[in-house]
Amino acid sequence: MTTDSAFVLTPLGLAARLNVSLVTVLKALVAGSHYVLPDQAMDQETVNLALRNLGCPFTGDARQALAPANRRMKKSWTALHVNVCRRNLRELYHFTDLANVAGILRTGCILSRGRMAAQGIRPVQNDWGSAEKESALGVDHICLSLTKQWAMMRSVMIERAELPAVFVIEPRVIWYEGTCFSQVNSARRDVSATDLVRWITERDFDVLFPTATSNWPCDPQAEVLVRDTIPMDDVRHIVFCRREAFESVWSDAGLDRSNPYIGKVLISERFFPLGKR
Repeated sequence: MTTDSAFVLTPLGLAARLNVSLVTVLKALVAGSHYVLPDQAMDQETVNLALRNLGCPFTGDARQALAPANRRMKKSWTALHVNVCRRNLRELYHFTDLANVAGILRTGCILSRGRMAAQGIRPVQNDWGSAEKESALGVDHICLSLTKQWAMMRSVMIERAELPAVFVIEPRVIWYEGTCFSQVNSARRDVSATDLVRWITERDFDVLFPTATSNWPCDPQAEVLVRDTIPMDDVRHIVFCRREAFESVWSDAGLDRSNPYIGKVLISERFFPLGKR
């Protein structure tokens, strides 16, 4: 699920991820009679206590809801976390050409186009629908789907010889700072890039769904757009339709079976549209 690095938290690290001050976190700890140094590692019980005192009533290991290192969370992240739990929304999906997977494995992240360009990576990519959105959204955002109803994937499959790979993403990226929400396919002409980057609140997230408890969006092509990077800590599975595709990608990435990412690999047809091949 996540690597050990995601579970080692200090008050400084917790403050950075929650997008609050260190003093706020230390006061929450003191309120529970816990006196912890800013750079001292906290165990699960201590992190949960701090979060409860900050108004986040977690019962399990709350650290699994937190952003990995170097990511900040929206100030409204607790409301979004409760919202996602209420909907039982368990995963998001990102598909990409097989030719891009080796680069993702080597860098340890799914990168936005801007981040890839900065590293000299030239991916096989899809069109954002307009030059304006290509520059305003494509440079900084990574598109995720709420469903496996792949209208976009079907069109890509018609154009290309190979089925893509699907990355199954942890839903906590929903409350990362900079994540925005589109009710429809963001490449549509009636979706403005200027408006889309402002759709970042819980209310904007709720608009994606027909009811307060539904986890199926009004439009199966609704999207969650994550800013800049999605680290492999946030990738639950890397799905290939066929074993041959996995073996080819793993070889291209220069990895062997001892690489820890292999634990995320699934070979499964159920993540892909039926009837096209």
